[in-house]
Amino acid sequence: MHFLMAGGSIAAFSIALAAMNEDDERYKKLTKDQKSMYWWIYLDKFVPKKTLEAMGVNPVLKMPKPYDVGVIFASVPESMFEYISGNTDSEELKARLMFDMYRSGAIMDFPSVFKGALEVGFNKDWRGVPIESLGMQFQPKEMRAKHYTPEVYKKLGNQYLSPVQIHHLSNSFLGLYGRMIDDAMNTATWDEDEKGEKAFSDYNPLSYLTSRMRGREVQRRTKWDEKFYDIYQQAQQAHGEVRVYKDQKDKGALDEFRKDKERMTLYRIKDHADNVQKKLSNISNAIQNVRDGKTKAKTQEAKEKEINRLYRLKHSMLEEVVTDYESILK
Repeated sequence: MHFLMAGGSIAAFSIALAAMNEDDERYKKLTKDQKSMYWWIYLDKFVPKKTLEAMGVNPVLKMPKPYDVGVIFASVPESMFEYISGNTDSEELKARLMFDMYRSGAIMDFPSVFKGALEVGFNKDWRGVPIESLGMQFQPKEMRAKHYTPEVYKKLGNQYLSPVQIHHLSNSFLGLYGRMIDDAMNTATWDEDEKGEKAFSDYNPLSYLTSRMRGREVQRRTKWDEKFYDIYQQAQQAHGEVRVYKDQKDKGALDEFRKDKERMTLYRIKDHADNVQKKLSNISNAIQNVRDGKTKAKTQEAKEKEINRLYRLKHSMLEEVVTDYESILK
């Protein structure tokens, strides 16, 4: 009885918070895993933003939801509320519920080392995010690394496993300890004379421990990233199908393909999506150059300001592109 009462309180809090956030653009842009894993509290709804800034308080607070109980009494009621209120469609609802089941261990309750290997095999981490991005497919295996990939993994990369894959396997096995080791290694090997101050660093032990509860001023991923990559993969698949049918001179299969309006639309937007992907790669390279001190921004504050600007540019572009794609795919 006490369990159900406590669960009901959690569900009431979750629904009330979702109702409060439903018109907030910051909340609308969150991915399914960001919504499912945290309660998002925007303090500037209650306290003026200038006051928070003067106090040195981050306006975005994210509170981790507990496993299992958080899924049953928080994430699922939130998802259903957003669907009923018309803020999400059936496909998004299904994706979020599936993610909640995965996260709670209802589907893949394997030892972490095996789970990490499976994720590398499918090239999707537990959030559904590609481990090796689409832009990496043009790079040699041993050179596929991200800006936060520690140097030790870059040196271990080879023709069979890329640095990002080795990094993912390590973090899957070590969990939070792996991320703490990553941070320590990156800090220890950072050359401030060559690269300037390190962006988004916090050397205060208390601040470091609470950093997982502080939302970023600009999120690194949004739902537009997820939607674009889903559409892009479908477009690549459609393009590949046509290429195979043409190679095999299968006129019947080609005629059937052309009758399918959705697949033909995906086929036609593939070239445009390729150009968008190139622009995304250019933005990623620009962000990396800022981090590495290859631009005029040398201080931590200047770097963070420029990096946030570039992420805003990326999100704005993807929102426009995905909105256009979805309108023509209807």
